[in-house]
Amino acid sequence: MRYILLLCLYSCVSACSWRLHEPSAGINPSWDDSPWVLRCETARSYPSVPGEFPAVDDIDWLWAADKNNHQLTLTGELEDGFFLLGSAFASTDEPILATKDTLRALCLDTMSAAYPQQSRVLGKVRAARPGEDVDVAIVYPPQSIDSHELKRVVVFGDSLSDAGRLKDRLYIFPGKPYWMGRFSNGPIWTSYLEASSDLAMQNHSYGGASVVRTGTLPGEGLIARLREGGQFFVSGSIELQIEDYIDRNLTTGHLQDPDGTLFVVWAGANDYISKEPISGAIYTFLNSPEGESGYQVVADKTIAGLVDQIHRLYKIGARRFLLPDLPDLGLTPIVLQNKTYISGQGFTSDEGRRHELSRRLSELTDYHNRVLRAAIAQLRQDLSDSTVLLLNSSQFTQRIRSGRSLAQESVSFDYGFTLQAQRETLDHKGHILQLERRCYSGGYIGAINTGTTCDSPRSALFWDVVHPTSFTHCWQAYQLGLMLAEQGWIKRPPQPDAYRDWCTGYPSRDA
Repeated sequence: MRYILLLCLYSCVSACSWRLHEPSAGINPSWDDSPWVLRCETARSYPSVPGEFPAVDDIDWLWAADKNNHQLTLTGELEDGFFLLGSAFASTDEPILATKDTLRALCLDTMSAAYPQQSRVLGKVRAARPGEDVDVAIVYPPQSIDSHELKRVVVFGDSLSDAGRLKDRLYIFPGKPYWMGRFSNGPIWTSYLEASSDLAMQNHSYGGASVVRTGTLPGEGLIARLREGGQFFVSGSIELQIEDYIDRNLTTGHLQDPDGTLFVVWAGANDYISKEPISGAIYTFLNSPEGESGYQVVADKTIAGLVDQIHRLYKIGARRFLLPDLPDLGLTPIVLQNKTYISGQGFTSDEGRRHELSRRLSELTDYHNRVLRAAIAQLRQDLSDSTVLLLNSSQFTQRIRSGRSLAQESVSFDYGFTLQAQRETLDHKGHILQLERRCYSGGYIGAINTGTTCDSPRSALFWDVVHPTSFTHCWQAYQLGLMLAEQGWIKRPPQPDAYRDWCTGYPSRDA
């Protein structure tokens, strides 16, 4: 089945390869002065359990219009791939309040008028030009004198941050019940951060992207080589994302607003779990970490690749960076899903084998994070006029699982997850390991799968074997926003209980 899917993937890539560098998150500096208009991402939604995200398909983009069906025109200028909004008005020259809430409301009205017989959800709201397949993040005018300096975020990453770009490229996956091309059951952290702050998000992430292209392991044959080559060709790397960003968005090859722009580089997991196709044998990679094909070699190359890209961004003027570490891979549902890992300690039972697999993946995570911390410390010395932040994503998951506050570990807090309902306990000779099961058991293709969904996807921690649910994404955005607020770069997020209510109520509004 995997080989057939791979051939289909290559066929799709051959047919769609012209889209490999499609500027769906940025702009081409050579564009003319055609008028800008408001563009709205929408999808048809289907009924679901009350309080859950609806399943969606039929993703479409609409041109926003006022109540008289007059197209909305935007005035402003392009800078670093963002649209700096000046004003908005209809074709009747009637001015419209140029705020995020007002323009989203117009998108909702347009969506309702265009599809009066359908239930629809709203995704991204962007500036665009008719006839050009592109959407540009909008920087809105400040609404008060207390406006903070940081206004823009540029994201490079993998499926944890992909807001539909891989789906837009391949057309096939992730399909329903994955939400609007996101690798989750609802909006991802970039959408939540954009919705809860004044930040404009320019997102270049692609599902499957790696930091570096690593070689196959000893004993892996043709299928493994084809799989890895196909993944790289389709999803690319962080280096390619940054190269594309510079080529398409910087008119002079240099950043115009370094103090107002944060660069988030969130990747690394695919450099490791690409060795683990859910049921593959990765014992050489994990059981001999210091060997030629062990994970320490791969991790060292991965972190070095991240450092290289930070230096590359620094050369074009970037001065604010944020790098998240890896959550504990040993506590993800991938451990429960694996059936072929060979124990290095001779364990033959499923419980013993999975205990060791969990431990090995946790050791890999710990090694990656230690090397990353050392690299960030060196970056802070080498780039002394910059700020390089480390987002402790591994701590984030631990705090949720233990019910401790993100802001203060000594304080208990209920995030709203129903962890026990999805938790599985593995007992190996008296050693207890508790893991969260995946909520969705199908694959990325979606509709042709026969996968099942758990009873409470809204409050589960993991959507599939490696990707978080949208509710987890909402809290991840909170952790990131909290760190930016501590730097004085954005307004402080609401108190945790108020934010939990906001996350819980988000499906009742547009997303």
